[in-house]
Amino acid sequence: MTDPPPQSYAKHLLPLGYGYPLWTPEPSHELLLRRRDGLRIGDVGVIDTENGSFDVFFNICLPREHPLHRVTGVPDNFVPVELDEWDIASFPHAEYPGRVISTSSVTATTIEPSGEATSRPFTYGFSLASSEGALLILPKGAESYKLRKRQMFKDVAVRNAADWYNFGEQHLGRIITHDSLYLITGLYKTSSWSVAVFHQATGTAESSAQFKASHVGEGNNMTYAWETMRALDWRWIQNFNQRGIIGQNTG
Repeated sequence: MTDPPPQSYAKHLLPLGYGYPLWTPEPSHELLLRRRDGLRIGDVGVIDTENGSFDVFFNICLPREHPLHRVTGVPDNFVPVELDEWDIASFPHAEYPGRVISTSSVTATTIEPSGEATSRPFTYGFSLASSEGALLILPKGAESYKLRKRQMFKDVAVRNAADWYNFGEQHLGRIITHDSLYLITGLYKTSSWSVAVFHQATGTAESSAQFKASHVGEGNNMTYAWETMRALDWRWIQNFNQRGIIGQNTG
């Protein structure tokens, strides 16, 4: 039986070492109303395995009176963790524009035109050489944020884990399985991306796919599209921070 796309995507890309691969990495509408920059270091929550998003409970680095906490609340013994700017290492160009992160069975066969895929039309061709796999495309690259004081976060988590579990279950009404509570210590951010998973639908595992970006309307507005005969589930978002457009196929 084929795994649902969010679970299949995470299963294939998690071993590559980029953290937990979210099928739906964009923050929820409710979170954006309280915090415009989406997920942050210090967020405590769980992975929603049904849609592959991160469900934020609270943030250990924000004050009790923060707009997010006015909605979610915080554990009774909550004490904010203070971080200085130097405590987080940020890399604005951690992943270059046009970066493709994929399972080893995916090979980029064509990139037209060559060079960075940013504000101009482009086409990526891929050879899919196994029965299943996954890939992430970053047309505009990505920036990364990593916590330097990891030991301090580890100590806080060990000391408060039981209270966090109780808060999530009893106060927020979440169902939390064993070892499924996360404290974010690093993350990647970008405004445009596409995620995809494929699985074998016919007798052969060898196939191909194309990911295309083209202009829509006036100016430099772009839209993305996948073309393949393969059983392919995908999502894409273009210019998320500027309220861009979203595409999805899970069929």
